[in-house]
Amino acid sequence: MKGPDAGRFLDMLYTNVMSSLPVGKCRYGLMCSENGFLSDDGVVVRLNEDTWLCHTTTGVRTASTRIWRTGSRPSGTAGRSTRPT
Repeated sequence: MKGPDAGRFLDMLYTNVMSSLPVGKCRYGLMCSENGFLSDDGVVVRLNEDTWLCHTTTGVRTASTRIWRTGSRPSGTAGRSTRPT
């Protein structure tokens, strides 16, 4: 993530506050669906004032990346795995 509002955007994706993370530090966080189900987790690193590195730890990284890029979930995937069968 990059930009002056990236920290606030990450605050909307994760259950904890990422915008207060100091430069050079990392924080573990959880992402929940709009129904409150755990959808992903990962580590966020603040590289500088406006640049953040986000790493997911589950197999649904494609869905998580889609959420980061579009700000919304694929239709019908809230609260369940999007992992291929």
